[in-house]
Parts: sequence; structure tokens; C-alpha cells
Amino acid sequence: MCCDAGIAVHGIKTPSQPKHREVEKQTRIQVSCALIEQGELLLCVQRSESMQHAGKWELPGGKLEPGETPEQCLIRECEEELGIRLSIVERLPAVRHAYPEGPLIELMPFRCSIGGGALRLHEHSAHRWLEGDQLKSLDWLEADRPIIAKYAETRNRQGGD
Repeated sequence: MCCDAGIAVHGIKTPSQPKHREVEKQTRIQVSCALIEQGELLLCVQRSESMQHAGKWELPGGKLEPGETPEQCLIRECEEELGIRLSIVERLPAVRHAYPEGPLIELMPFRCSIGGGALRLHEHSAHRWLEGDQLKSLDWLEADRPIIAKYAETRNRQGGD
């Protein structure tokens, strides 16, 4: 793709001119999210009525605080929102998504397991443990969809070996 043509960010074309890049940096929000595995199951949480995009399903996590690493953010958010301590297994490739009503979201996913604590929902309305082929049955937040699709594809491929 030619430099003047812009870059596609999940269906939204973003100009590649320097002036627009500066705006993109100012409006980008970095978010860590956890693919929390328990055997063949993945933890999915549903946003409560008090949250933006209520009723949508998402991966647990949240926005990075100033001076915080993505890993520190994820550990803090899961302790606050779910009452669990995470063991991070690996970092996965980041995904960018631009919601029409908001800034560009840079979502940094991590494969994780529960290292301690007891799962309690403090901000979400529901949770489910699902296998890879069941993940598509939920109404996911748009930013999470490419991560979920890739994860389900990988799990299904591993299951077929």
C-alpha cells in the first residue's frame, strides 16, 4: 500500500499524513486484556448496565495508568475487577480498533492463568468459561473480536491435531 493511501484500522481508513499521526497519538488509549485459560476453557465477562457498551462480552482487563506496564495493568485490573491474581503466560500481538464515537484503542492481549484468589465479579454482570468453538456465540465488543477470532482459530486447530 502506498504511503499516501493511508492505513486501515479494522475497517476505518486513517490518513497517514504527519499531522493526523500526531492526533492519533493524542487520542490513543492503551488497554491490556487477558485471555484467562483454565484447561480448554477461556474466561469471558459481560459488561454491566453501568458500563459503556452494556451487555457486550469482553476479555478482562483495562486501561493503562501513567507509568504502568501492560503486564502491571493487567494484574491490577484483574485483582480489582475479578478478585484473582494472574500468572501471565505470553504476550500476543496487539490489535488496534477505532470506535466511531471514540479514540483509537490499542488492545494488548496476554494469555494467562489464574495464580490465586477466588473469582468474584465487581464490575461485570456475568461470566462464562467457554471452549474455543463456543466463543463465537457471544456478542463481543468490536475491539475484542479479532483477538477472539484468532484465539478460537488457534484452539480449534490445536484440537484437530
